[in-house]
Amino acid sequence: MGIIWLLIKAAWSKVLVAIVAGVISGGCSARLIALINTAIAQNSPAAFIAPFVGLAVLALFTGSLSQFVLIDLAQDSIYRLRLRLSQQILSAPLQQLERLGPNQLLAVLTEDVQTISNTVFVIPFLCIDIAVIGGCMVYLGWLSGWVFVAVLVFLLAAIALVQTLINYAHRYLDLARQEVDRLFRHFRSLTDGIKELKLHSARRQTFFDADLAVSAAASQRHEKAAYKVAALATGGGQILFFMLVGLLLFGVPQLAPNTQVVLPAYILTLTYLLGPIESLIRQLP
Repeated sequence: MGIIWLLIKAAWSKVLVAIVAGVISGGCSARLIALINTAIAQNSPAAFIAPFVGLAVLALFTGSLSQFVLIDLAQDSIYRLRLRLSQQILSAPLQQLERLGPNQLLAVLTEDVQTISNTVFVIPFLCIDIAVIGGCMVYLGWLSGWVFVAVLVFLLAAIALVQTLINYAHRYLDLARQEVDRLFRHFRSLTDGIKELKLHSARRQTFFDADLAVSAAASQRHEKAAYKVAALATGGGQILFFMLVGLLLFGVPQLAPNTQVVLPAYILTLTYLLGPIESLIRQLP
């Protein structure tokens, strides 16, 4: 939320345009899925050519507009953030700067600012994903309320399971981030004390083995664990999706035969929803 408030303070009107355009783009995408299902059910695709083309063009235009506006805004905000951070460092008390250490300050100015910059680009995609998911859920509820409740309960349970795994991944990433601070400190020692290290071979080897190599290995270990858990979450999410499709194909017709006519539309819509749901879970943190 801090990133969003940073952008709103910079130019709230542009943020509003980007969010509204993203929501319109997502809504058009969801309406396209409903239109495809209707055309298939009525076996008259020619009658839907004009609205299909119109919705597709509108989705493309509004989605691109949202990204373009936010790209300009993000770059301007990051530029001001870098200057403000640098100015605050220059005006901060020396004792406070010494307590933080140059390695942490350097990590903030490089990695953290770049992370914020990358995160800003995600905002229009989040707006589109949320609009797509919301629109598709409304459409699924309109098709069949009973099937919608069953699907919603399954999706919430699946998302909770996947999110638990992702939380573990972020814990490992936090540990890796702490090791990055130590690595920056060791890199600073390496560059600032290179002459002294050159003169003392034993000290040089101790520094390399006991300090630099240990922090690099710890960072590598934590990042490997984080990405492996994230991969497990992705794979588990896909398996859960196929389980949901299997339940719709083989379980729902047995319990409620009258809902079988809406199952093709459900499966097509859920297949399209898989991408936005995965994107939302992955990018929102």
